[in-house]
Amino acid sequence: MKTLKLKNIPNLWLIVGAILFISSLVAYVYISYQTTREEIMSEVDARLLHAARTVPLILGRDYHDKLNQLTDEDYQAASNKLSELAKALDMTYVYTMIYDPPSVRFTASSFTEYDHKIGRISRFKETYAEATAVNVQAFSSTTPLFEVAHDRWGSFKSVFVPYIAPSGQAYIAGADIALADLEAQLQQSARQAILTASFFFFIAALVGFLYFVTYRRTLEYDPSTGFPARVALMTKLRRKQHLHWSLAVIWVKDLEDIIGFYGIKVAEDVMQKLMDFFASRTAPHSVFRLATGKCAILFEEGDESQLVDLIRSFPVYSPIISNPHVCIHLHAGIATGNAQMVLENAYVACRQAKQQGELLRVYSYENLSGHLDHKNHLLLTNSIHRAIQSQHIQPFYEPRCEPHSNLINQIACTARIFNEFGQLLVAQRLDPILFNSGLSSQLCQILLKRCIERFRKESVHWSIVVPFSAMCDPHFLDLLKGELRRYPTPHRITFEVDEQDLLSNYSVVAAFITQVKAKGVKVLINHVSSGLITVTRVIRLDIDAIMLAPHITEHVCDDCHVAEYVHHMAIQCDVAKVKLCAMDVESAEQYDKLVELGVHSLQGRFVGASSPQVPQQLLKHPRQASA
Repeated sequence: MKTLKLKNIPNLWLIVGAILFISSLVAYVYISYQTTREEIMSEVDARLLHAARTVPLILGRDYHDKLNQLTDEDYQAASNKLSELAKALDMTYVYTMIYDPPSVRFTASSFTEYDHKIGRISRFKETYAEATAVNVQAFSSTTPLFEVAHDRWGSFKSVFVPYIAPSGQAYIAGADIALADLEAQLQQSARQAILTASFFFFIAALVGFLYFVTYRRTLEYDPSTGFPARVALMTKLRRKQHLHWSLAVIWVKDLEDIIGFYGIKVAEDVMQKLMDFFASRTAPHSVFRLATGKCAILFEEGDESQLVDLIRSFPVYSPIISNPHVCIHLHAGIATGNAQMVLENAYVACRQAKQQGELLRVYSYENLSGHLDHKNHLLLTNSIHRAIQSQHIQPFYEPRCEPHSNLINQIACTARIFNEFGQLLVAQRLDPILFNSGLSSQLCQILLKRCIERFRKESVHWSIVVPFSAMCDPHFLDLLKGELRRYPTPHRITFEVDEQDLLSNYSVVAAFITQVKAKGVKVLINHVSSGLITVTRVIRLDIDAIMLAPHITEHVCDDCHVAEYVHHMAIQCDVAKVKLCAMDVESAEQYDKLVELGVHSLQGRFVGASSPQVPQQLLKHPRQASA
């Protein structure tokens, strides 16, 4: 069985929707027809019954008491009256009958103009040879009987109403309506239902078509600049896969800063001007908007040298807009080839130009490092995802030491990820993968659950790093809320927040800190390396500790400026009653220097190596530091 591809799902839902809609219309037509048919049949039955009950009133109550005295003229007069009645009530025939075993005989009957024309008129007491069982049964019934029957006059729906004359003579009054007339009414009802359904189908098809056109245009065109979007580029490449394309991907280096400083409107004006510049010089070739800060130029004919000259012609040092005065810098990647590879190759070249700080880079098949990086990142991402799904996660514990008491005061908990072969994945390679793939939140959830299970019944102070993606993840927040409600000593838990996450998303991270502090959890800001002004802003938050970045510990002994920075940090923390911590302490010299500068807690291989086992001497772990 073939696996349904994800890209076919929208088409599948479209087909399912169309089938459901058409099925609903068919059901509507059927139900409408059945409802109208029942109404018509009920109305016909009422009309038949009314006509049959009117017949004795027209003939007179004593008509059947004088049957032996009636002449042909009397019968003809009665027939004329019934014919007028049938015409007035829109009946085909109205009549009366008696039962003269074993025959049923007419005692009065209407006739049509066609019957009169061809001489097909029933005579007085003429035997009704086509009498049915229902017809005979009606003479002994006490209620009207209906039936559909066929005789030499045609096909009819009939009603037979039993009566008894004053003399005791039993007779029935009947009325017929031609089935042809009844079918005409039913067909009219069906046509009406079909026309109504067709109207709804036309309206739905029109709305669907307009929606599809609008949706397609929304996908294929960038609403802010009016240029074709990435979907339009992919569609064009797919339609002409046999062509040899030349493509340039251009990335605006400064656009994120422009958005942050001037706002999105100015950034969109910049992209509009940039794309107008290239569009005016590339006609009839196309310019596409790929993303917020990326655009592309596609040549159906020509070589990469034309694109190189075009990109180099852009006035980098002239303001692209004058109000405000804004200049931009570009990185571009150029590639040539078939439709399947040209876009990916151009992206690789653009990435290489960005990494090298170059204006442009032309993709070369001799340099496959970009593709190899992409493949390695994809493989590593899949490996991490499988490890997280299969819970191949091992918490590691690294002690933190108080310098004056020489006791371990906290355990820093980190996660180690193992692949399906039991191999440990290198942490340095994991950070960008976790950040870009969004897996860091899932990893944090697993680590949180493991640590809570491990330390729930122990008086151990421990900490974990909470990434920004977890703070925005509803699943993590729900898990955190439930676990903290059940954890007996939340004041022994410390959540570590990266300084860059705090500075880049201040309001969100500050709100998260407020929430966890309200539950008794402590907060540490780690990897702090910004200036004292920024640190002062961070300290004003309701936090408990600050962890210096690793490179500060590395240079604290050989750089007096770094040592002075740490000393000022210690003073600021003492005033704010915030602990100052240092990580990656590798030597006794670093340990003593940091203690001398006023650091309150230290962590690193000199203090204790990271291990999958919690140190047994957790509360008594002397550190042999020099005086």
